[in-house]
Amino acid sequence: MESLPDCFYQKNLLDILAIKKCGNAKVTCGNCGENNEKVSYCFHCGEFWCSVCLSGHNIIRANKDHRVLSLKDFEDKDFEDVLKRPAFCLKELHERQVLKFFCKMCNVPVCQTCVIVDHVGHNVEHLELTAKAAKENITIQLDLAKSAGKTHTYLKEEMNEIENCTKATVEKIRNTTQSIIGKLHQFEQKLTSEVEDEGKAALEKLSVRSTAYQAQLTKYEETISQIEHLVNRGTAAEVVQLQSHVSKSLHELKVEPPCRNEGEERLILDFIPNHSFLEKIDDLGSTALGTLSCSATVASKCTVTAKCTAMVGEETKIEIVSRNSRGDQCYSSNDSISSKFSLVKTDCSHDFVWKTVDEKNGKYIISLYSNLLGKVRAQFTINGEPIKQTLLLNIKGRNYAYVDVIHSDFYNPWGVAVNTSDDIYVTDLNNKKVQVLRDHEPFSRTFGRGVVYSPSGICTDSSGRIYVADRDLNKILLFNSQHKLCKKIGDEGGLKEPRGISLDPEGNIIICNSGKSCVQLLSSEGDLLLTYDGRACGLQLPFDCTCHENNVYVSDFKGHSIKVFNDVGKFLFQFGEEGSGNGQFKSPTGLAVDKAGNLLVCDDYNHRVQVFTKDGRFLSKFGCYGDEMGQLNKPTGLAVCRNGDIVVAEFGNNRLQYFRN
Repeated sequence: MESLPDCFYQKNLLDILAIKKCGNAKVTCGNCGENNEKVSYCFHCGEFWCSVCLSGHNIIRANKDHRVLSLKDFEDKDFEDVLKRPAFCLKELHERQVLKFFCKMCNVPVCQTCVIVDHVGHNVEHLELTAKAAKENITIQLDLAKSAGKTHTYLKEEMNEIENCTKATVEKIRNTTQSIIGKLHQFEQKLTSEVEDEGKAALEKLSVRSTAYQAQLTKYEETISQIEHLVNRGTAAEVVQLQSHVSKSLHELKVEPPCRNEGEERLILDFIPNHSFLEKIDDLGSTALGTLSCSATVASKCTVTAKCTAMVGEETKIEIVSRNSRGDQCYSSNDSISSKFSLVKTDCSHDFVWKTVDEKNGKYIISLYSNLLGKVRAQFTINGEPIKQTLLLNIKGRNYAYVDVIHSDFYNPWGVAVNTSDDIYVTDLNNKKVQVLRDHEPFSRTFGRGVVYSPSGICTDSSGRIYVADRDLNKILLFNSQHKLCKKIGDEGGLKEPRGISLDPEGNIIICNSGKSCVQLLSSEGDLLLTYDGRACGLQLPFDCTCHENNVYVSDFKGHSIKVFNDVGKFLFQFGEEGSGNGQFKSPTGLAVDKAGNLLVCDDYNHRVQVFTKDGRFLSKFGCYGDEMGQLNKPTGLAVCRNGDIVVAEFGNNRLQYFRN
């Protein structure tokens, strides 16, 4: 404080105080030092003058233009002028000129005369500019200085947080301990009750035996007493006659000690401590209760952000950033994130699936999957403490729109397949051929006339070969990429009315052997590798099949459901039932998997296509009965183009339609 310069503002305030008190007290003259009632104030000199000294002040020519005012004549404006009184140059002979400039070389404020006489050639600027820059610099330094106070506030807040955290942690430890003690008391009471019940039952059995034995013993003792009386009192003849009766009576009253039932053992109760449990507690030590987690993360400072639009059946990413008390991103391997998703409307389904990925840098990515439409509230906790920020996710449905239609002289189109070149293959059932189209083109090429007779299912492999199921021939026809027949697959009597076909990752052929109500796996040479266990799920009429992520999905035309098998033919689960509601079917037919990994199902007699997750959760649907654009009539087959468009073959409308998500 001592190093700071004099405060001119403070000096001016003291002058104002003296002026305002002049009516009640004398004011000291700045020249002679005498106290006087009649005093004036010179705004230029910044001094008080008594009437005598003021005469001398006014004689001096240099003071001719000085503004002098009697203290009793001061008004509000004059007080303001005192506060804003300019600083004057104190150098001799400079006639107390106002300091208007600043010499950067000498680092001092100067008057006009100083600039001319003493600071020629120096870098001089207007004092107001220098003062403005100085104020800005001082403000910055003051802000830095004030931050020390903020740091102290942070320290206090951190101390409070640590105290609260310590208390909360101690409370958790105590609650956990009491919970374990409570559990042990429950076990103690259970074992004690079991012992007491066993002992009580054993005592009751022994009590019954003891009572019966006591009754027999009393009767026996009474008989003995009577015999002794007769022996002692009777004559010799009576004693001799009594002997046979005594033997008979004692034999009849012979008291047998109470015995246990056959197989019944004496009850010996004991308690054998669980030493392994006690040893495990000793080994674990305090960690048997739990472990201490140290983290700088403050739940109230953490942030939550949705990283993408929430779509039904698709991954919705949510980012949580852990932050410390200052709001800076931080990371601790001890941090634990938990999530809770709840519905805004309770009448909706609430099947949520999510996973959390720790990116090891203070960021946590939560991937949420939902099979519902509507608003979902997402709440999170970190280390057991709630994160204040919550998310309201508006999960939107998938919308499929009609984009194109192709007739191409179809007569009951059935199966659809798309190869790696985006060529579209359609089995034209009653035209007895296969049509080939490319990317919405209305004109097609054909092949198979005279070779195929009742084409149904179709698929292609990575080399461009085409597999066609023929229901009349009971064969799978293999064509090369130039559409030439290579061979017929299937032993005599092996296939009966084959419909849908697909390939597994190894290139083996999955066939819906509809006439035999089963699904079979053949090698590319036609050897039977596997028959899927359709009996376990009541498979009735397999219509189409597709392989996705090593699972095989089969549409059951008569069973009105989708059956799912693993790659070794074991039945896993099924979904769907007969009906027209969401997730219900009336004779499902063609199957395909879209770019998002969702299952597309042609719902034949409901005249629509339904969309499901791979585990059978309904997502969306499109189409309704009719022959207008976007309407469907008995969709039998479908496939997905490289751009994601869905091609649907309509058995009833003799056309293809393109739909886009």
